[in-house]
Amino acid sequence: MASEGRLSFFCTESRGTKAVNEACSASNECASAVCDPWRLVCSEACGSRGDTDCDLALPSGVPTVCTEQTVEQGGISDRVPLCGVRCTANSGCGNGQVCQSTLNVRENRIDLSCAYPQSFLRPFGQACTGPSECASGLCVWWDTASGRRSICGVACDFDGDCSGELPRCQDVGFNRPDGVTPQTLRICTPF
Repeated sequence: MASEGRLSFFCTESRGTKAVNEACSASNECASAVCDPWRLVCSEACGSRGDTDCDLALPSGVPTVCTEQTVEQGGISDRVPLCGVRCTANSGCGNGQVCQSTLNVRENRIDLSCAYPQSFLRPFGQACTGPSECASGLCVWWDTASGRRSICGVACDFDGDCSGELPRCQDVGFNRPDGVTPQTLRICTPF
């Protein structure tokens, strides 16, 4: 709901039958009445308790994360905190899902959560010029003798999660949203 230039949530009766992290294309499909438009999964809003709020939205034992997604409604675009399933590699997600990185400005971190990739996004191993082109949200670049090379990367736990031009799983430093504080993620790399 749009209110004074910001998006906000309000209580409503359940509309659909799908649980958090089930695939959706519209909010009326979800029991929570929230379909995350970027990850294409049913979600719930999370608040001041952050990740703890999401523990109640998913079955016990499922790793959760309160991440931010850009939502547009009524001509307003805003970053909204939504629950998701935390991941470290595609293997930690459901069938057809990818482990997607997202900037979480509120918590000043990069989150990894399971998502159904948008059809216009490029899969692992495809050429890219920036992270917004990739299903994983990761565009890996490196310099070669013939110039700069960049392809869509993927988060990983071990070398077996990697292939092609990015065969190695290694710790890589990224800047958090504040542009100063480093954060390490394990991603597939060329060497």
